[in-house]
Amino acid sequence: MNLLSKLEYLYKKRKQALYITPEDVQIAKDICTCEEYVYKDNLITTFLCYYKENWCYLLLKELSHDKDEVLRVTAINELCEFLKVEDFWELYNEFESDNRFVLAAAIAGIEYIGYKKNINVEVQRKRIQDIKEKYDRKEEKDLYVEILLNVKLFLLTNNYMYLEELEKNLCKGDYEDRYQMLQGLDELIDAFWDDDQLVRRLRKKLKHIVEHGDSCRRNRIYALQIYRKNFEEHIKQEDVPKDILSKCIYQIYYPVEERMIDYYDELKEEAQKTKDIQILIFGAYVNYNYGRTETNWFLEELLKVSKDRELKAVTLMLQGLWELQRGEIKFGNTIALKYFQDALEYAVDIPMIYDMIGYLTSIEENEHQLAIEKSKALKQCPSDLDNYSLDKLYSFETFYQMSILRKIKMPEYFLPIEDEQ
Repeated sequence: MNLLSKLEYLYKKRKQALYITPEDVQIAKDICTCEEYVYKDNLITTFLCYYKENWCYLLLKELSHDKDEVLRVTAINELCEFLKVEDFWELYNEFESDNRFVLAAAIAGIEYIGYKKNINVEVQRKRIQDIKEKYDRKEEKDLYVEILLNVKLFLLTNNYMYLEELEKNLCKGDYEDRYQMLQGLDELIDAFWDDDQLVRRLRKKLKHIVEHGDSCRRNRIYALQIYRKNFEEHIKQEDVPKDILSKCIYQIYYPVEERMIDYYDELKEEAQKTKDIQILIFGAYVNYNYGRTETNWFLEELLKVSKDRELKAVTLMLQGLWELQRGEIKFGNTIALKYFQDALEYAVDIPMIYDMIGYLTSIEENEHQLAIEKSKALKQCPSDLDNYSLDKLYSFETFYQMSILRKIKMPEYFLPIEDEQ
């Protein structure tokens, strides 16, 4: 079996609740040692996270030292679900020399284990304080980790010294530091909601962040989300477009209140009335990516429309995406792959088609590498989308080029919050 087939095999065994044999564990090990991040990430999220046996713990331990930092964080998060006392005492030491994101994951994991395992609060407090003292002795410290430690210690001690340390760094650091600060404020508001005086204090700090904005789009959205989740006071945000298509695109790009899927009926009503091709394409895509319906009405309507060559390619591509959504086969879906391959007969300049061919073919196959290279070659450099006018930013054309065709590389953190599935 190639690696993609191995992933599908393990996924099916998990879905069918079949006994995991030593041979299956060896297959998982083979994936752990491959060079493809996506395969190892999928191994964690579709297989390993569903088991709490020792073989699974050992595989996650191995992945927690992978060369990819995002994978290390993902593996540490899953390791902590085992609630092992040894990790409560050793995780910090194990990852003390790693980068700030991995170290922060280890610290958060220690606090999580202590809470979930109902370890004595005084022991939890002492453990995190010891970590902070040890961290403070380091020659090179990082604001991201300091913010996290102060949040955790304030939660454990209610000592305002730690809150004051947080407040000193309210809008300092890079966008990651500021995002960590927002996460901390969100956690503290949830934890101390019954303390009116403290909540008013936190609310004032959060309101300052919201009203003065943030250079990072993700942070601006997150600050508004926290505020609107907890407080009813009106806070000015971008003007919501009037027409339904731009309004939906706005909701995907600036997801503060409602989810895009909440507009489904309104979108369908407009499509029935106008038969607008743009709405049908958009609806078919978002129903695949965000929807929960058994059938894709927009795609069914699109199939009835006479098409030019690009529209034929896009329709076949949407059929492939929908097959991935509803099909039982998660990896190496040959039906979906055929749709994407057929789409190349009508258009050879759509990066999304090559992205999906790469996803559905194994890294051992030539077709996989050729598809990945072709996709990279076709994508344009990212534009400074935050400087677009609102009409252009929330236009169908921008969404079509960036999200559906993937001809424009999406800037980092442009779409920070995923719709809940």
